[in-house]
Amino acid sequence: VKWMGEPGVILSGGTAITDWKQDESGPLWTATAPANLTNFNQLFVDGKRRTRARSPNAGNYHVWKSPLCEFHRGHKDNCSNWARYGFVFDGDDVRSQYKNEKDVEFVVYHGWTASRHHLRSVIAQNSSVTFTNPSNSPIGFWPNHD
Repeated sequence: VKWMGEPGVILSGGTAITDWKQDESGPLWTATAPANLTNFNQLFVDGKRRTRARSPNAGNYHVWKSPLCEFHRGHKDNCSNWARYGFVFDGDDVRSQYKNEKDVEFVVYHGWTASRHHLRSVIAQNSSVTFTNPSNSPIGFWPNHD
């Protein structure tokens, strides 16, 4: 498929969000999203990509301390599959509770790819996180690169 258009033409499946209000205490802006806008992963303002709310505000966490279980590269077993659904975290990188858990998204950087995962649960007793969807390979499959 080849799309052609005049200079400045934008092809978008986006939803316009209107009635923005600036927060009185600082540079934050808020608006009520339409009811049908339940999940998005990009935000544009005046045609420019903007950073969505995130934590940390700059940089990133190296959040996983270890895989969910001790898997062996090249073996297809229950552990290799289970290790695709989360990780054990270190310190306070992950909170034990979130206001809207269904909206929490983890971006996991692998050897050459990245995957996005929505939170299923935080298990504070063993400092682990589980996802609703699996990564392509077990977390920790690419040592020193995940």
